[in-house]
Amino acid sequence: LLQIPAALYSDRLESRKRFVAFNAVAGRLVWLLILAMPFFVPEASRVWVFVALLTVSSALLTIIGPAWTSWMSDLVPADARGRYFGQRTMLAGIVTLLIPLPAGAFLDLAVKYHRFDVRWGFAVLFAIACVASVASFVMLLRQPEPPRAAPTADRVNPFKALSAPLADRNFRAFITYSAAIVVSQTFAGQFFVAWQLDRGGLNMPYLTVQVLGAVASGAALATTQIWGYLSDKFGSRPLLQLATIGTVIAPILWLFTIRGAFTYNVVLIVVLNLVAGLAWAGVGLAQFNLLLSTAPAESRSTYVAVFSAVTGVVGGIAPILGGIAMELLRPVMFSFGIFSINNYKILFFVTALIRIGCVFLLSRVFEEHGRSTRYVLDQLISARPVSSFLRLRQLGRPVREAEREHAIEQLAELRSPLAVEELVAALDDVSQSVRDSAVRALGEIGDPRAVPALAAKLTDPVAGIGGLAAAALGRIGDRAATPDLNVAVCGEDAEVQVAALKAIAQIGDPLSLAVIISALDARHPTACEAACLAVSALAPELPMSDTRALVRDYLLPLLAPGAPRGVRFAAARALRDVAKTGATPETAVLLLSRLATETDPAVASRLAFALSRFGGEGADTNIASLHETRTVALLSALDRPGMTGLAYKQTLAGVAEMGLGEEAFYPYLGLNESARDQTVNKLAEEIRRLLHKAGADTDAPSVNAAVEAYTEGAHREAVRSVARLSALHTIPDGETQRRAAAVLGAMARRRGHDAEAPQPEESLLALLLAKTALGEGA
Repeated sequence: LLQIPAALYSDRLESRKRFVAFNAVAGRLVWLLILAMPFFVPEASRVWVFVALLTVSSALLTIIGPAWTSWMSDLVPADARGRYFGQRTMLAGIVTLLIPLPAGAFLDLAVKYHRFDVRWGFAVLFAIACVASVASFVMLLRQPEPPRAAPTADRVNPFKALSAPLADRNFRAFITYSAAIVVSQTFAGQFFVAWQLDRGGLNMPYLTVQVLGAVASGAALATTQIWGYLSDKFGSRPLLQLATIGTVIAPILWLFTIRGAFTYNVVLIVVLNLVAGLAWAGVGLAQFNLLLSTAPAESRSTYVAVFSAVTGVVGGIAPILGGIAMELLRPVMFSFGIFSINNYKILFFVTALIRIGCVFLLSRVFEEHGRSTRYVLDQLISARPVSSFLRLRQLGRPVREAEREHAIEQLAELRSPLAVEELVAALDDVSQSVRDSAVRALGEIGDPRAVPALAAKLTDPVAGIGGLAAAALGRIGDRAATPDLNVAVCGEDAEVQVAALKAIAQIGDPLSLAVIISALDARHPTACEAACLAVSALAPELPMSDTRALVRDYLLPLLAPGAPRGVRFAAARALRDVAKTGATPETAVLLLSRLATETDPAVASRLAFALSRFGGEGADTNIASLHETRTVALLSALDRPGMTGLAYKQTLAGVAEMGLGEEAFYPYLGLNESARDQTVNKLAEEIRRLLHKAGADTDAPSVNAAVEAYTEGAHREAVRSVARLSALHTIPDGETQRRAAAVLGAMARRRGHDAEAPQPEESLLALLLAKTALGEGA
């Protein structure tokens, strides 16, 4: 309560630092008088003197709270408060854990072993504490104090000043949550330890209880800095909500403790203490930071004082109410199997309910620039936060270039979205290799938050990472990068142009069509090839008129004999991808002529595959009249000298699509010899079944002859044997059957190639075509 007038007073001070430092050291030096009490104060009066001195000390240390909080909030940047106070809390926790150990050992020398007077033992410890307080005083005076608005000399109405925080709707929601979380912490807080020690409870030894309590402290210390880092990155409110959810787990798990099951209870309490330590570390840190962000800077001291007063009063009343409830519920005792319900567990259950309510109360608090809780949770689930935090600490330290680069590479492997801001900052690192690694890492992570920073580096010649930035933007795939990538394509850096075109291909935004067309120039082969790739990516997004214009005016001209081989190859691939909507009878004829004059088997195989798509599903129906012409052209390409290996298979796949449809033959092209033999026999058996069903059993010998020819490696003869099936000479019922029969017939009529071809896939294709033509699709 003293913080309220102290806040009003500190708002009028010119120097908060001096007020905090002198009152802090005075409050602690009062202990010099306390340590002198055993020597100079009569025993009958010591209790009253001690209470009086302790009250003075507590009052002096209490009144500095609002001023210190206001000072620290101005001193520590808002985007670093989490990390700063997280580290401060961790260091304070370590000292709190370690200092009592030697102090206790020293007191044992007096109390247990009687080496010296107990009064001198306490006096020495109090004196050391006072020396530490003087050191703290000196350090406080050395801390800078940022300038603040000139304090007003006018008398401020205290009631008006104190009503302002309560009139602030957002702060009122925050303080309601804070009061509720204090109730959830103190209502049954003292009874968790009591339940462990009570003979009617778990009846655990004191040492075991202390060790189990240390588990919670250790978890809190281990995670405080991580909470601080996350608070700075995502905001305090979502982290506070997640931490509050975590606090619900512990009281629920306490309900499942069992009397007499020592090992089980120890394991369970270790788990719940780990969760509780982690969660309460987050609550403490995020709540303090949220207090600073919800309180306006000009009256932060008053807001902090009201917060402290409300939570302090509630924190004093809640344990009393908990004690009363404990006594009223003492008669309650019943069991469910091995689990018992008593007054302890009812209080634990009520505590869990209060904490669940706190989660909903916090949802009413608004934090500017804070992320949603769901967003933060998704980030944490996908980020492996502990590993990411350890790597990010290396980026924040003065380490060598190789170490920084290694840390960035590890973050890329983790694909941690937590690292985006730090990696964006590394784009301006003085080291080229660190900048390169940072760009690649951002591309691996794929978070759209990096798009503006990467886009800015596309045309930054000093950074020298334009090409890598374009590649990263392509991996991220966010269309927000399209305008900057379009500009980069029109820039002077050839490497960036090509990388930007490849990124555009990955993103597939139709808004890039104009710059893609400008790059379809065979005089610049590398950029032209990348532009063809982009055309393939954009094809599904473009209207039919645009794709037809692309085919007619830009892609087909790139197939001219004088164009570079890589350009012709890329253009052929693009033609395949735009064939469904871009083909017309006229362009199909032009492509036929290009295929006829193409001498490079690699390019010819691509053109053949593209030509097969020019009559596929969705293409211009007038192209259907060119089916036989296209089939013959593909078969002619198949028989060209040098058409072997992959080029042969690609061309044969084009032939197959003419009769079977898109990708119907693809699963069979990768079969090994044994699997292919089994497939041939299976297809032959299925064809015999279809022939029997159609009453054409007289064709069975032709099937047998085809299989025998296949076995002997006479694949041309196998094709002819399959084509001699009399059942194929009748007109099939559907378009698919007619096409399959037509392609099979064309394969059998090939001229000038009586020598047996070594490729067994033709026999397999012939059987598939026959099966389809007979009325059962491949």
